[in-house]
Amino acid sequence: MEYEPYDAQKELILLKKQSVEMQDLLNKNRRLGHAYIIKKLNNCYKASILTDNRIDQQKQSCDSPYCPICTEVHKIRREMAIAKGVVNKIFASQHLGNGKTSVPTLRIVTLTGPRVLIGQVDDALALIKQNYKAFLNTEMKKESGKIVSIQQSLLGNSAYFHISLSDDYLGNPTIGVDLHAIWLLKPSFATNNSITRKMIKKYWRVINAEQYSLETTCDTMPTTYNEFRKQCKNGLKRFDFDEIIANPKKFVAVMPYLHKKKFSIHNGALKQYRKEVRDNHDKQRINDLVAALDAEENED
Repeated sequence: MEYEPYDAQKELILLKKQSVEMQDLLNKNRRLGHAYIIKKLNNCYKASILTDNRIDQQKQSCDSPYCPICTEVHKIRREMAIAKGVVNKIFASQHLGNGKTSVPTLRIVTLTGPRVLIGQVDDALALIKQNYKAFLNTEMKKESGKIVSIQQSLLGNSAYFHISLSDDYLGNPTIGVDLHAIWLLKPSFATNNSITRKMIKKYWRVINAEQYSLETTCDTMPTTYNEFRKQCKNGLKRFDFDEIIANPKKFVAVMPYLHKKKFSIHNGALKQYRKEVRDNHDKQRINDLVAALDAEENED
């Protein structure tokens, strides 16, 4: 499969267009704090330029969750650096010695929560996190009668929570809350402790006490840097900016419920790997700074 070469100019044009529309949206629906957000977005908009087919924010990234440019550039690059280190550690963990290897299984999972009204978003976010934790520990019965759980095969997981602003299929002005998770699993998850898509759908409905099935997916994820990076990048997108721009009043109404909320959770081996990668990065950054200072002193 051939991939289209990356075009930074094309992406920057789109991101700047979205930034202008976000600033306009917030300006037309002024509330306390919006002026500060608009100022940050505008600064980021002006500072972002092209350098060698790369979007360069000239160290002016605002890091606002409502900034399309930062969401797609600065935060993504930082997370991709972590993702690369995490994948390297997953590969390294496969070696058991004596020439033997253990290949962990990766799954990418989507679990959708019941749609709610705007004023219920706060509770919905808390509930889906609570239900997800319970779901991982839920005992599930296979057709053979064997009892299994996701937790017994789980080495680590990263869960990213998303907000959907589109109305439901009946046109009701509801909000969707869902999660996308990366599961790092023992090899036995693919054999004697396997859990099927049908079981995931069934028990997620049971955990949510829903009469009807909720949308769920569970797919095998290749253990490659490109795939891991792709899924982490998708996970970081808390919401769709085009969806926000299409539903301005709904978004402005839901903004107070999103303030200072945690939209990702990391546990087990993936949490440990991320910490080790970040610590190594910080250590290297300090070493580079010391080396630069030493070089300056030697020049003097």
